[in-house]
Amino acid sequence: GNRHLAAAIEADRILILRDHVIKAMLEGLGATVHEVSQPFSPVRGAYSGHDHGHSHDHHDHDHHDHDHHD
Repeated sequence: GNRHLAAAIEADRILILRDHVIKAMLEGLGATVHEVSQPFSPVRGAYSGHDHGHSHDHHDHDHHDHDHHD
């Protein structure tokens, strides 16, 4: 699929907004997914300029945090 989502990339984890489809995909790839509630500052990427004329407040949502496996 062609699914895009905001992500806050840190040294030891990636934070995303709660998304059951992405959670299942990450777990299927072997990632450990934890629900956390904390400030969210996503990386502005190639699709950040795309706008539908509305905004979202990402600070009042629960987020997922997952560990990477080598």
